Amino acid sequence: MPDTLDLPARVAALAAQSGHAFPGGEDLRPKLLHPAALPAPRRRLAKGLVAWWRESDSPAPELTHLVAEAIAWAWQGQTDAECLESGLLPVYLRVLRQTQQHTRLLSTLERWPRRPEPEDAWQSAAVAGLAHCARTHTALSSLRRIGALLAQWMNAPDAAQWLSRLPATSQQALASAALRTGLLSSVALFCSTEPAPEIDADLTARLLQALTLHLGGATVRPWAQRAVARHPTHPGVRLALLQALAASGASPAELAPLSQGVDMSHASAPAFLSGVATWAFESGQAAVARDCLQALARLGPLPPANAAQWQHLSVAQTGQTPHAETPSLTALAPLAAALSPLADLLKTAPRHDSALSAADLQQQGLAALAHFERHLETPPGLSAAQWVDAASTLWAVANAGALELRHWQGVFPFDFGPDLGSIDPLRASAQCDAVLAHLLSLCRLALRRLDHTEGAQVQEILRLARWQCEAQWAVGQAKQALHDITQLQAQLAPLGDWGFEALRERCALEAGDTAAAQASRQHLPLATLSRVWPAHEWTDWLAAQGAREQHLCADPALPGTWSIASPDGQVRAAHFATLPAQLSSVRLQGLQVRHGHLLLTAAGGLLLPHAWHRQMGAFPFPHPDLLSRGLGAATLREPASPQRVSEPLLVLANLDATFHRNYYHWMVLTLARLHWAASQGLLQGRRALLPAELSGWMLQSLQDAGIPPEAMRLYRQDEALVLDDALVLSPQEWASATQVDALRHTLWRAAGLNPADPPRHSACST
Repeated sequence: MPDTLDLPARVAALAAQSGHAFPGGEDLRPKLLHPAALPAPRRRLAKGLVAWWRESDSPAPELTHLVAEAIAWAWQGQTDAECLESGLLPVYLRVLRQTQQHTRLLSTLERWPRRPEPEDAWQSAAVAGLAHCARTHTALSSLRRIGALLAQWMNAPDAAQWLSRLPATSQQALASAALRTGLLSSVALFCSTEPAPEIDADLTARLLQALTLHLGGATVRPWAQRAVARHPTHPGVRLALLQALAASGASPAELAPLSQGVDMSHASAPAFLSGVATWAFESGQAAVARDCLQALARLGPLPPANAAQWQHLSVAQTGQTPHAETPSLTALAPLAAALSPLADLLKTAPRHDSALSAADLQQQGLAALAHFERHLETPPGLSAAQWVDAASTLWAVANAGALELRHWQGVFPFDFGPDLGSIDPLRASAQCDAVLAHLLSLCRLALRRLDHTEGAQVQEILRLARWQCEAQWAVGQAKQALHDITQLQAQLAPLGDWGFEALRERCALEAGDTAAAQASRQHLPLATLSRVWPAHEWTDWLAAQGAREQHLCADPALPGTWSIASPDGQVRAAHFATLPAQLSSVRLQGLQVRHGHLLLTAAGGLLLPHAWHRQMGAFPFPHPDLLSRGLGAATLREPASPQRVSEPLLVLANLDATFHRNYYHWMVLTLARLHWAASQGLLQGRRALLPAELSGWMLQSLQDAGIPPEAMRLYRQDEALVLDDALVLSPQEWASATQVDALRHTLWRAAGLNPADPPRHSACST
């Protein structure tokens, strides 16, 4: 602050220059010239300047600065209570904001951390000042101070009622500050409070999308549904609901109407198209994704992640093997030099006949990573948003085209040799690992440089942390991910509160650390209504509860040959062998059956399917009661009123028919099991427990297999059952020749055919 002894002189000079009387009266000036001027004259000068400032239509910048100096001088030696009683705090906060004295503004707010009540004269100025600090402070040390103050205001038990009493401008300002600091606990207040705060549709959309990204659709969907009722045509709000519903298990038929009736003239329409395309791409709705990407391309260049999706869809549609340099990498212009060796690596088609072996590609990947890290020793001046864009693009590349075969490699007990296709999963895995290593290195560098990143926002930091975790989970580093997130959370607290807790929970679930997952869930929504369940595959699941299985059927490996047609029409024979398959049953008491596919016991936890089934989609499958999941555990909302069933029932493990509605899964892995169990008398005195959502053709095939409706007990996905007497059929991952042959004969008889005299082949004539 300038020397206060010359303050009266500068005030007098400005008054004379402006033709204004000395503020507070001419008799005041002599009283201010003494080095130890009393508080009363100083306060009188400050109030006189405030009156002059308020009566001016366009106060001169010098006058505004003088007001700030005079108030600070008037408060020297005063207690906090005396400063508040002076009535000068609202003006002081405003002039600090107008004169861009950001540091002093934050310090002043911290001096009076008490939550401003609606009846306080300084309430609006304090909220506006805090929002201003959140917008203007980029240093994370300052953002942490802002976050601590905001959390103190928003975390009180009566915060929802307090928020509802604030003016609309203050509600909007606080919501922006909460989003900026990543305080999702505060963000959730704006979305869950009824009646809803006066937040505009654009900000509402951003709040909901942040919550869905970090907390999941099961938590956010009721809030998003209310928001769409208030803003029915807004693209961003509609996208938030679509994302929340998709993440909590809504069907494509339920989601399709959400893409209709949207205001496509709105500025957020491109983001809406991009988001819908991503949802459709990830859920296998190729036609919807292609239409959205084409519409988005008409508005401008595709974002890099969407460009990678378009390339993948184009390859799938044309049947061509990716061979050109990945366009999404070249789109990252600031990193082009650092990524050039990786782009060169991806030019090699990962085919069995490629000149470079998987080991060669692995070595190239290591060299490309070393080049990348050398170039980033002096990092380019990227914004936080550009770092996030680069990370999301690398993730999209790692999961596009042939590279996604990495996630299949190792989950089957046989090699993907040339007889199974021209693409070599080992070569594709080497390329994918190289991309994931670059992604992990990029995220670690960006997160280390947080304090030096221009315009860093906590939302973008959370996204970078999430991409880092995704890469670590993909390469089996769940425990390291949990350690890294715990450290980052401690470094930034209280910023990103629920966001980091949700990431910690997910990392713990991936690592199978149920205690750590439960500890994080205690800080998240629905904590008292949820439970963390450990997850085990069949053998470990039975061992955990001391259950012994009874074998029903066992098939050894069977050798054989098959015919392979090459693209040029040549046919050749190849040798193969089926995999051993066995079926067993186990009798359990107190088995929970939920979501149409989950089997849970108090001792064993949640039954996991085999790894190859999990590669078809994350398990457990999306459901409104699934709060979070990982490889080793899942957090489920506890059912409100589970139904106890005393009737003896036959239950199928890994019953995924309502999620993978394909012929092979149902006929070979499900119906064949159930038919064999029935043939062994397991349905005598028991009914088969089956999902009510089975397709019509599945229900018909059950009758054809000799299992009539009266032999079934159907239950819905929204029901939770506790079975007193369950006979559980084991999972079966590979086709059983014995079971398939028995089912085939039964189905032939149902069709009026004689299995002993099957129809003979006859040539068709036209």
